[in-house]
Amino acid sequence: MQTENDAVDTVNGCVRIILTKHPSTELRLTISCGHPITVTPTGTCCLLDNKGETSLAVQFYIPTRYWNHGVDSLVADVTAVVLSSEGFSIRKSFVLPLALAMSLTTPIREALIKITLITNQPTVDLPQLFQDLPVDGSSPNALALEHLNQSKITILASKSASKYRIQADSLAALVLPICELERRLLIHSNNTVQVLFDGPLPVQELWSQVENHYELHNKLKDTTDRLTQAVSQFEVFQMEFHNQVLNTGSSSVADTFSVLQLAHDLVMDCIQQLEKLEEAFTALSQNLQSSIHCILTLIGKSTGSKAESIGMLAKALFPIKQSDNEQCWQEVAGLRLNFLMKRWSTPTGRQTDGEIFSAVANKTFDMANFRKSLVQAFDIVSKGQ
Repeated sequence: MQTENDAVDTVNGCVRIILTKHPSTELRLTISCGHPITVTPTGTCCLLDNKGETSLAVQFYIPTRYWNHGVDSLVADVTAVVLSSEGFSIRKSFVLPLALAMSLTTPIREALIKITLITNQPTVDLPQLFQDLPVDGSSPNALALEHLNQSKITILASKSASKYRIQADSLAALVLPICELERRLLIHSNNTVQVLFDGPLPVQELWSQVENHYELHNKLKDTTDRLTQAVSQFEVFQMEFHNQVLNTGSSSVADTFSVLQLAHDLVMDCIQQLEKLEEAFTALSQNLQSSIHCILTLIGKSTGSKAESIGMLAKALFPIKQSDNEQCWQEVAGLRLNFLMKRWSTPTGRQTDGEIFSAVANKTFDMANFRKSLVQAFDIVSKGQ
């Protein structure tokens, strides 16, 4: 995969497929990347030439409507399926340029959230690690980056210890810089560096996000219910108006039409409120998912953590999306968490998964219990229990 960064918000590239043993064979290509990065085209069918080669021009960008969403990952995947009697597939991943999602800015002196990463090797000058950005070499121990949503982060490299501090005003802003710093350190050290996190998890901001997300869900549900009622009222007045129009002798047509206009205005007002709430809810859901992703990323760098347990917890919490207006993400995730906690605490063979699920399925949702379960899950996974 070759890329060319024409602008901060657009990356042009070319996917090349070389299968010399399969000339003149048809392929189905699929290209994917994480939200909010968009790729075009997302896939196509193509034919290998007589040398077994083909190429496809692609473009990666972040739509302006998603600039208020954070980017958690720059990884893109290309899957090629060979459409022949042998029938096999190849999948390759690559990392998009950091400039697609972040740009240089001025360092922030104070920040609400500060985390420290410890390595087993001396720190590296940050301009050396971020050579793809126009970094000023006069400050080798400080680098400031800004997301498209204007969230700023600062990376500080210790002059005397093998530590890096990353600070920002939000959890969601930290996950991409943490992953990028580690990836670049691994490349610089030929995969010999070890990056660890040893400190309290910065979960304070997470609780306010969880509660705000829950409150916004309830507002969204109430507004949806009001819209349904308003539409029903409008339909009643519309039918009455039509009946009166057909009855040309009716003297109350004008009054009914005025009421119909008011009902129509109420419907339109509810629709506008609902659209604003849905936009805010989508942004908050993405922000919350990024924040939890950051916590899980830090847990993954704790000395006692186990990748398998982190993966199970991630499946319980992700994705953060709204399936319907009746059941919020907190309820769904709470049920999964209770099942996971019960499964971890139950000796092997004592209960089946079905019995465990039955034991936790009838519990009434409570925000305090959800928070308690989440704290316990973070603690268990961090310690590798």
